[in-house]
Amino acid sequence: MDNLTHTLVGATLGRAGLARRTRFGMVALTIGANIPDLDVLGLPFGLNLGFRRGVTHGLPALLIWPFLLTGLLIGWQRWRSRGHSGGPAPVPRQLLFLSAIGVFSHPLLDWFNSYGLRWLMPIRGTWFYGDTWFIVDPWVLGALAWGWWASRTPANPARREWPARWALAGLVLYALAMWTGSALGRRQVRHELANLGFGVPRAVMVTPMALNPLVRLVVVDDGAAYQIGILRLGGQLRLDPAKRIETSMTSIDRVAMEADDQARQFLAWARFPFAMVRMEGDTVVTVLDDARYSDGTRGSFARTEVRTPARR
Repeated sequence: MDNLTHTLVGATLGRAGLARRTRFGMVALTIGANIPDLDVLGLPFGLNLGFRRGVTHGLPALLIWPFLLTGLLIGWQRWRSRGHSGGPAPVPRQLLFLSAIGVFSHPLLDWFNSYGLRWLMPIRGTWFYGDTWFIVDPWVLGALAWGWWASRTPANPARREWPARWALAGLVLYALAMWTGSALGRRQVRHELANLGFGVPRAVMVTPMALNPLVRLVVVDDGAAYQIGILRLGGQLRLDPAKRIETSMTSIDRVAMEADDQARQFLAWARFPFAMVRMEGDTVVTVLDDARYSDGTRGSFARTEVRTPARR
């Protein structure tokens, strides 16, 4: 998810009453909700798609982050209070508890979308995809923003925590409904494909699109190409023949064998990779992209170009 959503989750948890458990409670929740994204620090060093949502989001790191964050906050409080009273000291046990809640909220939200994450890194690089909501979900953002704001300026101070609690409860119900919708959608797509004579597809993705929770983007890997379509929950699957993408796996294998760093990172990340090859003089340009975010007619943020000399 986007970092605004992660921040609002931590802040809304704090407004719901958790931040009262100890000093720096809100800080622990909001920083913890974002800290796995420190992998962005690898971008200047060329660590992009193949590094994102990996080591810093894996279970070993998730167990370490709360202790590091707690230590940093306690150290900060002690440094600030040197030589004078800096207010009550945070309770380490409570601070660790809140840091852990913030930290574990991050991969849970990331797992819910089609981008996915690798829970088992660095032990295994397997990607897990929840396909529950869009990467930036305005309904999630709106509910969290309302819960946080309404708890900040309550009409009734005695019930100031309830808007945040209702927002979080609504978020859980929304996640369950969206996950159920995608699960039922996958079952329906497989059933309709069988009736159309497609046989058993290699992979099927049914994932929410922006704004409309009742619409799903469908990508079907039939072994030779990716079929892209739309499914309206309660309606029929509509595949778009104009958006049929040849997988071009031979091109992808060739690029990977040439040990190109960009290609390796892309292939470590891609779920539905495809390649388009063109010549520019004596140079072979292989354009790699992913059918989750590109229908082949336009590039996505993941578009990767690999240039190699033509073989004579």
